[in-house]
Amino acid sequence: MRRVNKVLCAMSGGVDSSVAATLLKQQNFDVVGIFFETQKYTKKRLNQHKNNAKRVCDKLDIPFYIFDVSKKFKQEVIDYFILEYEAGRTPNPCVVCNKKIKFKHLVNIAKKLKCDKIATGHYARIKRKRQNAKCKTTTKNSKLYQLLKCKDKKKDQSYFLWQLTRRQLSKIIFPLGDYTKSEVKKLAKRFKLPINTKEESQDVCFIPSVDRTEFMRTHAEKLTKSGNVVDKAGNVLGRHKGLCYYTIGQRKNLGGNLKFKISNLKFDKRRPKKVFVVELDISKNQLIAGEEKDLYSKIVEADKLNWIRTGQPKAGLIINAKIRYAHKSARCKIIKVNKGQIKVKFNKPQRAISPGQSIVFYQKDKLLGGAIIK
Repeated sequence: MRRVNKVLCAMSGGVDSSVAATLLKQQNFDVVGIFFETQKYTKKRLNQHKNNAKRVCDKLDIPFYIFDVSKKFKQEVIDYFILEYEAGRTPNPCVVCNKKIKFKHLVNIAKKLKCDKIATGHYARIKRKRQNAKCKTTTKNSKLYQLLKCKDKKKDQSYFLWQLTRRQLSKIIFPLGDYTKSEVKKLAKRFKLPINTKEESQDVCFIPSVDRTEFMRTHAEKLTKSGNVVDKAGNVLGRHKGLCYYTIGQRKNLGGNLKFKISNLKFDKRRPKKVFVVELDISKNQLIAGEEKDLYSKIVEADKLNWIRTGQPKAGLIINAKIRYAHKSARCKIIKVNKGQIKVKFNKPQRAISPGQSIVFYQKDKLLGGAIIK
């Protein structure tokens, strides 16, 4: 009789992790649920999710643990988020959270609870490469594991997982990798799980949308102060409401209050051109605006490279890359790699390349690695 593996499953109280745990239970895994307490100031919402997670675990008749990571979460994710904004970069907290909070603690807790694997509700897949018969490595060799996109390409979350290591991949199960989001919602209803299938997780979990302004005033007050909107030559076009409310490439809430008569941007007052955020100057509290053509570039330099694929990338390698989660993969060539630094050139200019975001490299569905855009 096959030994039943013990799996530690991260439970958020949402539809994805709840269905993931249920699927594991149906596959005869010995499932243990765990909920991470990440923030104290959103206690009401946190308790709601925690209660949902507990109800699902009770229904599945599996153990349920609560683990307080709020101190580490503030240090590693929230403080990072604020510091990045204060440096004029666009942070990606989900990428950092996955590396320094979620999977790091899951692996450590799994060891203590004697779990063989860990699981989450991420939409991604892990594949173990076939082993060459002549190869002396064992089937447990972590180098054999690959991270792939999921079945639902619109929902794929592999982009946020590029900082995982092959050793971590050998310990992870993604039960939703072969399902679409709509299929998962249908499964939740079929399983009669006590959750709201219509509720979606937020992009920034620690900032409720209704409290975003108050959060930024509390944690990064200087970024909420109004300042000048200028063109690339320094001519004043108008005023912004606070740099933390803008990202590179943004047009919304920008063009309506600008003076469309600046010669440098060749604006015609009768037929004004669209105006976009092209740069944020934190030191001068200035938002630099320009035309859409100013947003395009072929060259990307990045650091903190993590290469999941065996070996390291070499100059001349032609692959696909995404410069943000919602970005479509585009063809590029690696120009230079040196001590965690990477420089690539895209075949076609890419729009709104933002420092602080991740550039993630793919070969078809395989995620090769990633880095932080400089």
